[in-house]
Amino acid sequence: MMGLAVSALFSAALLILLPEAIRMADMPLEFGGQGRTYLLKLSCIPAGLLVFFCIEYVLLILPRLLKVGVLLPLDAKLGWCQYLMRLFWGILVENALSMKNGDSATPRPVAQSPRHRSSCLKCSAINFAQIAPMAWMILLGDSVHNFMDGMAIAVGFTESPTVGVAICLCILFEELPHELGDFAVLITAGFSVKLAICANFVSACTAYLGLIIGLVIGEVSSGALYVFAATSGVFLHVSLADMLPSIRGTLEEAEKKHGSSLGIFVIQVGGLITGYACVLGVIFASDYISF
Repeated sequence: MMGLAVSALFSAALLILLPEAIRMADMPLEFGGQGRTYLLKLSCIPAGLLVFFCIEYVLLILPRLLKVGVLLPLDAKLGWCQYLMRLFWGILVENALSMKNGDSATPRPVAQSPRHRSSCLKCSAINFAQIAPMAWMILLGDSVHNFMDGMAIAVGFTESPTVGVAICLCILFEELPHELGDFAVLITAGFSVKLAICANFVSACTAYLGLIIGLVIGEVSSGALYVFAATSGVFLHVSLADMLPSIRGTLEEAEKKHGSSLGIFVIQVGGLITGYACVLGVIFASDYISF
């Protein structure tokens, strides 16, 4: 899900919002414009991002493979197919051994005493003074983020249905893991479950305020262009500065805990490709959709 959100936000900012902000997609090819050829050029950017993401993963697991002797020197008499089969088989064997050792070393949960459970029930009342300041900062940042999302959706639909649908799709992919993460942080900071749900709902309501302002700005001739440019900056920052390091951190954590992260890596690469394909599909489907 995180890889899907990163790819959708990055691709929407690069392939939809920025071209709309500089009017790159307005001029058809038969009138001297670029038509859809700019998509091929801009697609090289996420392709390069994916290639270097895979290279970083290889560099991440390379010390482990060298340590266990999975990477053997290539013999001249050994064919490439046999070498790759031996490499893949070595990774599978190592993963099975690491999972077996991890299961045997997993400590059993300690049962809580009734006295401890009763004390936890007595402390269930929330004291706002004891809530960590980080929780309030997260709610404030989430409110501003939702405000920008609502404004971007409104301006997108006033400009073009394609842009509006693409922005909604990207925000949907991004908000699912984002809101779940914020909910977990609020619970850790001292919120109860009901209070965390109410706080997330209140912060989400700022999107309606952004929606109203976006509808007003969308009626201005050049106002939508600046909103598209600003929204693309927000999407690029959230995808590259916030979510992409989190993906790499997940891989590193899996390497430390389980000794392997191949399955997580495959899922994340699939999410990156799926997010890009969804945005590209919305762009090409817009040629056959009329409102």
